[in-house]
Amino acid sequence: MMDANRGGWKKHGGKVINISLVTLLFILIFVPDAKSWMMRQLIRTGIFNARVDKPDVNTNKHISELGLTFRDSAGREFSASSIKGKIVFINFWATWCPPCRAEMPSLDKLYKEFQNDRDFVFLFVSEDEEPAQAIEYMRVHKYNLPTYSASGVAQGNFYSGTLPTTLLFDKSGKLVHKQEGMANYNTRKFIASMRALQ
Repeated sequence: MMDANRGGWKKHGGKVINISLVTLLFILIFVPDAKSWMMRQLIRTGIFNARVDKPDVNTNKHISELGLTFRDSAGREFSASSIKGKIVFINFWATWCPPCRAEMPSLDKLYKEFQNDRDFVFLFVSEDEEPAQAIEYMRVHKYNLPTYSASGVAQGNFYSGTLPTTLLFDKSGKLVHKQEGMANYNTRKFIASMRALQ
């Protein structure tokens, strides 16, 4: 009797595993929350930790060259070039972007670290068609991040449309960090690097 059960497992066990793997793969590909969760687990490994001292940044780029106008949820507009004497953290994201959603918890923690420090300006620029989508996403997930929309065309290869993209400018307006793709920003090293810009 036992041998008959083993034969049944051998015969059907592989099919069960294959069906389970295909189902899991389907969920990870087509369910944004599942994809975001999986990416968030990868972020936690430390593989995607952001670093200010990355050598690939063209240090001649200046925030005044960005060429974008930002609008907050109240409809107030300002240009990137109008931000003077501040350390500026800009994150381009969208609610439909799984890597953007995956890095949101680390961005929320980073923002909480600096939100009361007047030397820093954080702009979370939504690429959603309707600004209300981003505001609702923040509300549902209990993030208190300042959400903006942008108009104009980003100049000087600051932003190519890759989501997420994060830019960090020092007080003089010089670009000191550019990250295309998801990253973990809530690390001691990244926070210390941002504080060093003061």
